[in-house]
Amino acid sequence: MPENKENIQSDGQSNLYVYKQIIKNQNFYTLAPVSALGLASFFSIQGLWANGWMSDVAGLSQSEIGMRLLIVAIAMSFGTLGNGAFIDYLSKRGVNRAKYLAAGLMILFLVQICFALNIDPKGYWQWALLGLTGNIGVLVHPILNKTYPAGYAARSISTIAVSTFFMVFVIQFGIGYILDIWGPNEFGSYPKVAYNYAFGILVSLEILLFSLMLLNIKKLNINF
Repeated sequence: MPENKENIQSDGQSNLYVYKQIIKNQNFYTLAPVSALGLASFFSIQGLWANGWMSDVAGLSQSEIGMRLLIVAIAMSFGTLGNGAFIDYLSKRGVNRAKYLAAGLMILFLVQICFALNIDPKGYWQWALLGLTGNIGVLVHPILNKTYPAGYAARSISTIAVSTFFMVFVIQFGIGYILDIWGPNEFGSYPKVAYNYAFGILVSLEILLFSLMLLNIKKLNINF
């Protein structure tokens, strides 16, 4: 990586060169993939599969489902505002931003493990936690933006954004594909075991990337 963070990308640096510098940076490949996966899993569940899971697995009515989705929306609003403000407050007192990001992702993934294992399917608490931590992955942006020269920030953000939306498509398609292996019953509901496998595979990938992040996070040069 270029050391001078004040210099904006020169005309001689192609977009391909800049993206290569971004992707091969240790901070990026340690934090960005798991952060993008956290965002993508949240968007996929909250936007598409939460309704089906609550109906087919938890056996909730549409009014009960609506209440939990409302909780997710309210918690997401608080989480989006609160996580950014809280980490700014903590970082001024010496708390590492990457470790806060890791803690938030751990909570998000633990909630999804509960979905995969059908733990307390009628509860409210997991939906509140899902909303509070669903957008935690965006905290990777201020970390990476301080890693690169000023002219690289937009490309770093766009790289993660494109990766996130690609993962959203893959996760949504993948869950639907797995559910269709079992197929719906005469009432249009999918069996619980189908959701167990679909969410279980997603959680397994999350655990893998999260473990890789934990193995490398101490090596990162992040002191803010």
